[in-house]
Amino acid sequence: MQSYPIFCFNTVSLREFVEFWSKVYGSPPVEKLYAERIDKEQFDADDVRQLYRWKNGTNLSQDKQSSVERQFVAKLDVINALKQAYDAKIFDEHFGSATGAVWKIFLRHIISPNQFPIFDQHVFRAHYFLVNGIVREVEESLEVIPYSKQERAKEELYANSYVPFARGLMQGDVPLKKIDECLMMFGKFLKSEFSRALLPSAKI
Repeated sequence: MQSYPIFCFNTVSLREFVEFWSKVYGSPPVEKLYAERIDKEQFDADDVRQLYRWKNGTNLSQDKQSSVERQFVAKLDVINALKQAYDAKIFDEHFGSATGAVWKIFLRHIISPNQFPIFDQHVFRAHYFLVNGIVREVEESLEVIPYSKQERAKEELYANSYVPFARGLMQGDVPLKKIDECLMMFGKFLKSEFSRALLPSAKI
């Protein structure tokens, strides 16, 4: 009798979890934009531009490119100084008024990639599910907060909840970037229709 493949849900160790989902991430074509630059001790202007292009996933629109130039590239000397010695007060002085919580969080990441994990809707979804057993979007966590204050609230959510969670997964020699990749792909899976079949007991 012929057999047919199905997907099955199983629980494994943290290391196996990270290994499995980070393999799903693979090596997207734009990954070299990140890999060739993130470990530099000092950035040039194009490094910052290309890292934000990587974060965006595609070429930046004219408005986004202008925003990157104005808010980040124009302060390249500050970014490079912070790469040598990160100081939260100096960061806030120069970048506290920058628009877009996720892009500001990404700036922290490229300044100190082993200290600040990447943050987006997918890793938040994975984080919330692993902690609470519920699939929830970041917007749902902020919906009771006035719209004008939501970007700031998103930064606080990152600092107070997500960063401690992600750092807690850094056991042994598991690098933070691999955890980023794992949580991104697991978070994307939770958004897909397959999660409803494989995680029937979860609140999705």
